[in-house]
Amino acid sequence: MKTKWAVLGLLGLGALAVGAYFAGTADAQGTAQPSVLGRTRIGFVNLHEVLKHYQKWVALRDQLKAQDEEFVKVLKAKQSRLEQLATEAKDAKTTPARKEAIEKEAKQIQFDMQSLQEEAKKKFMVYRDENMAMIYREVDAVVKEYAKTQGIDIVMRYNEDWGEDYHSPAKVVGRMQYTFFPMYYDPSLEITAAVRDTLNKRYASSAGGAGVVPASTGGGAGVKK
Repeated sequence: MKTKWAVLGLLGLGALAVGAYFAGTADAQGTAQPSVLGRTRIGFVNLHEVLKHYQKWVALRDQLKAQDEEFVKVLKAKQSRLEQLATEAKDAKTTPARKEAIEKEAKQIQFDMQSLQEEAKKKFMVYRDENMAMIYREVDAVVKEYAKTQGIDIVMRYNEDWGEDYHSPAKVVGRMQYTFFPMYYDPSLEITAAVRDTLNKRYASSAGGAGVVPASTGGGAGVKK
């Protein structure tokens, strides 16, 4: 019954291909002019790795996990009560009147459990999506700032879990299904670490660095007891 928050899948962050953009200007006749360097500079950012090591995202993930555990705790308590009622109902000493009361209470608990699941799911999704959108906007802003200051014309975004199993069969097969994935590029074009470090520095110095608060709700997705 435990809700699984696949942060990197909760997020629906599939790799996307970015349309090519060639830097340059147009003259009076509308003819494209080459950039000053005579070439287009391209950067690559691994969004999966940025989020995995961005402390604000880690805080959001931990909050979702804590709320999920709270939700499971409440459901387990209600389930335990249902089991107690079922045991009492089977007892030969239980009177018909008591059995009727047990049945009524059990139905109410089952209704409460269903309502709780629906309410919690809705709150969690809103909380997750609002914060994910907020974090993505922050990443987007840093990528653009870095690209402009470093003279990068295009930044290609992709998703990849960097680990020791990089060449494992499962990883290779999954990589082949990506819409976009850089098979080779000069390592100096990878800006993932720069984006990640900038985000973490800003988060650490911000007044709200101790937690994550959704933009519209103003609080977490709590679970009613």
